[in-house]
Amino acid sequence: MLIFKTLLLALAAEEVFSIKGGTPDEFAEFRSNPKLRTKKRLKNWEDIWKGGGVIYQWDHSTGCPNPSSDNCKIVIDAMRRIMEETCVRFKERSGETDYVRFVLAKATPLPAPRPTSCSFVRRTRQEQRLEIHQDYWQTGVILHELGHVLGLQDEALRPDRDATISVAQKNIYSESLKRKFDKIPTEKFNFLGQPFDPDSIMMWPKNMFGKGRTRKAGYEETITSKRSSVRLKDSLNEKLSDSDVARIRDLYRCDEANQKPRFPVDTACSFDDHRCGFKGLYDDYSFWEWIPWKNNYNQDNRGILNWYYIVAKKECNDRMEDRTWSVGYYGLSPLDTKRGPEGCVTFKYMLRKNYKGLHTIRLMMRSLHSPLDAIMFTETSSPGVEIWSTDTRRLEEFRNNRWIRASVPVNVQSPFLLHFESILEENGAGKYSVKIDDLAVRYTPCEGAVSDMRFKCFSRKTSRTLPRSSSGTSMGSPRNRGQTFGATSKVTMNRNMKT
Repeated sequence: MLIFKTLLLALAAEEVFSIKGGTPDEFAEFRSNPKLRTKKRLKNWEDIWKGGGVIYQWDHSTGCPNPSSDNCKIVIDAMRRIMEETCVRFKERSGETDYVRFVLAKATPLPAPRPTSCSFVRRTRQEQRLEIHQDYWQTGVILHELGHVLGLQDEALRPDRDATISVAQKNIYSESLKRKFDKIPTEKFNFLGQPFDPDSIMMWPKNMFGKGRTRKAGYEETITSKRSSVRLKDSLNEKLSDSDVARIRDLYRCDEANQKPRFPVDTACSFDDHRCGFKGLYDDYSFWEWIPWKNNYNQDNRGILNWYYIVAKKECNDRMEDRTWSVGYYGLSPLDTKRGPEGCVTFKYMLRKNYKGLHTIRLMMRSLHSPLDAIMFTETSSPGVEIWSTDTRRLEEFRNNRWIRASVPVNVQSPFLLHFESILEENGAGKYSVKIDDLAVRYTPCEGAVSDMRFKCFSRKTSRTLPRSSSGTSMGSPRNRGQTFGATSKVTMNRNMKT
């Protein structure tokens, strides 16, 4: 048995792979049973996105998310094309530390065709910038760069390219650009049994970096075909080829296009350093704002979502509704047999009383066909289903300057979006304030009783929670000990939410 294990370890450690149709194949011995594919057979396997989930964030320079922006639509469309064919899923950032940031590049592109975008060829375990020049914000460019993000490499730089194409060094725009045509070493390229593919999203245009001054006059060809059956194009491909799909499925060990059972994962956000993807902040329609932890005007010693409004007149005769909404969250994979259908949303909130009139805060849940559809949600979109609420009639029990934790059961079988609504009823007057912090979305049931739990005001140097009683409630003042808070807020669950 020891000898057998030693042989297995030796085989796994060797960079040896079979040849499939003349092309190396790292997974050759697993083709009869793809479920046995092991990522350690891949080069740079540690750079693959875990669970097939790619986290992204919009930079403010892109103008996204905006349902009317062509740039946003192009990126979302490219993501959908990959998701429809593979197990990879793109999710907007809501607290994750590894993510891709879409950035509108400011640099002026060279007159010759060039990659007016850039991205690392892998997951970098931190913020990863994907920069694209405005003139090249096109489907083919986005698909190409997303391919790099997933771990695909340039087809024109394959180690075995010389059998199919040749590089015309004399036609390259400058000496400094010639090194960009250097072949990728064999030990760093995942072939996966796929031969050279001119239709791949990773294939360069035939005039890439070519000499010439204007697009209209044309650029000289820098890549030429050695085979009549291989036709090269003047632009990047705008749809995934069969080999692209096969490679991505192998890299992420997909079960066809099914979402992997490990994805999605629980997420949590403290709001200290970023807004966790919440929208409807700082605009003409909303009084919701994100206050970072290090903001000079922040008196809470923590990052928060904040809603603050002052009624200058003695009486306010209009009802006011104001909302802020989250990213789109994924539902569970149909292959996930361990979790669901019930999950849990937890957060802390604080209401401050310095007014008259009824002030309500509620949490809504909106079902989505796809999490990418969250980009279409606006302040005027129809609301979802109410899953939790509280108001100032209950404030006497909580008093001011008290953080309350809410645990809300939710159905996580299908994609959804969350939005907080602050509602000011008619005839209000004074100052109105609500704060939200420590939002978490979990794909397992809420722990203990579903209730609101009391927290004291605290600084970062003190514990965030009070000791818990055996009944699961917080140990507050003597008159509150043993009191359960389930009756102080409205919690509902829609177990049959439709997508």
